[in-house]
Formats: sequence, structure tokens, C-alpha cells
Amino acid sequence: MDKFYLNWSLKSLFFGLFLLFVNLTYSSFILGDQSDFGQSIVSYFTNISVLSNVIIVFLLVMSANFFKIYKTQK
Repeated sequence: MDKFYLNWSLKSLFFGLFLLFVNLTYSSFILGDQSDFGQSIVSYFTNISVLSNVIIVFLLVMSANFFKIYKTQK
């Protein structure tokens, strides 16, 4: 049962970071900010929908919660 929480913690963390990378890449290359990747991080919160930001934050929080449960179960 201990590995269950660690497994889902890593899955949530990986998927959240993957979505963050995809959204940053989308905002920098598709929307025309090819020159400066740092500018895309600034414009990321204005160009990408709020729903994707909420999903990413939810996944990262769930990853932290699963990891906390895993550490307390040990």
C-alpha cells in the first residue's frame, strides 16, 4: 500500500510538469514569442486559459499530498 501513494505522487508530478511545459511551449512558439522564452513565462498566465492553470496546480498539490501520505505511512 505504501508504493500506491508514491506511484500516484510521481504520476501526478510528472503529468503536471508535462502540462506546464506544453503550455509554456504553446505560449512561446504558437503565439509568436519565439525570441524570448523568459517573456513566454510572463505572458503564460495571460495567454493560456485559467482552466489549464487550475488543472496544473491541482495535479501538483495532489502530488504533494500523495507524497505526504506516503511519508506518514512509512
